[in-house]
Amino acid sequence: MTDNLTSFLASWLDWATTGAPQSKPYLRGHGLCASCPNFATRMELQDLLRAEFGEPDVPFGGLEQYLLRARADTQHECAPRLDWVRKQLSKVETHRGWSIGDCWYGYEATHPDYDPTPVYADDGPSDNRVVTATTRAGLIVEIDNWIEEQ
Repeated sequence: MTDNLTSFLASWLDWATTGAPQSKPYLRGHGLCASCPNFATRMELQDLLRAEFGEPDVPFGGLEQYLLRARADTQHECAPRLDWVRKQLSKVETHRGWSIGDCWYGYEATHPDYDPTPVYADDGPSDNRVVTATTRAGLIVEIDNWIEEQ
């Protein structure tokens, strides 16, 4: 799981379990996918849901339950959804404090203080505290090298 998805799920769970103020930053009537901040994160989330449930659009009780919760603004109260998010967050792997995740090109790790916010809209992440590798073992070496260089 990438750092972006981990951050999103942690943020959503915190919001859902601490009062879920409407539109701050998520909508109570929206599920996880509709709440995702960007396309890449949504695609990764849907891949995880598809791997576990087969159908990523309505995995927590089916379409009828989803629509009832959407109308009642209670998606954030759905116990299976909350449990699934907790389960995913419990799988997050770290090395020396860095979050490790797999991605389409191999593996990626981010520093605990990593901020992916771009300076300009067309820029990539403004923070260099991220390392990549094609293997998990290679990623561990890259993290160790980065720490030693600092």
